[in-house]
Amino acid sequence: LPWFFLYVRQGVADALAEDPVRGARARGLSERTVLLGHALRSGMLPMLTLIGSRVPELITGALLVETVFSWPGIAAA
Repeated sequence: LPWFFLYVRQGVADALAEDPVRGARARGLSERTVLLGHALRSGMLPMLTLIGSRVPELITGALLVETVFSWPGIAAA
């Protein structure tokens, strides 16, 4: 789970230096609106890609463990 926060932190830090965020600050929007509406939205895109690549790994790992140890679960369905 720490990798999740590291990727989000890095994505938001990169997004804070982008033009749309600077433009939002120049328009006088509150820091909360800038952070949540602009920086976090842009910063989460790489995280969604990473999660999308990790989901098949989790499913495959669950199937493997259930098959090896004969546990009922996803593989039993």
